[in-house]
Amino acid sequence: TSSEVFITSSYKAGHVGSDCSYILQTSIAACKSDEERETDFLKLSLFSRFGKGGTMGTECIHKMAKKCNQWILEAILNCSFRYFRPNFVLVDYPNYQGLAEWSIVQLAEKVNMARTEMVWGSNHEDRY
Repeated sequence: TSSEVFITSSYKAGHVGSDCSYILQTSIAACKSDEERETDFLKLSLFSRFGKGGTMGTECIHKMAKKCNQWILEAILNCSFRYFRPNFVLVDYPNYQGLAEWSIVQLAEKVNMARTEMVWGSNHEDRY
């Protein structure tokens, strides 16, 4: 049998600037597109690429990651058009949380636990 899977991605290699806030606009656009097209999965790509940061594009990727990773929580919270979205969050240097309160690993755990409670209720631990 043959089947297709459709994924919407927010990736856009934009200029990072001083804070990388452009990824919020690309994420919202992807979330709205995912809602309209009802794709199977939504991927938020919260990073840029080498050559898009610093003077003449010479900023190192790990320095850009510190700027971009601070927006992870806000990007996820802004993506509330469909349940259980986004499905994937891609970042450079996940251990660089920048000014964010939580790392991507901690945030993913919190989001996944909240989704578990939505499905199973608050006593989901009794089901194992």
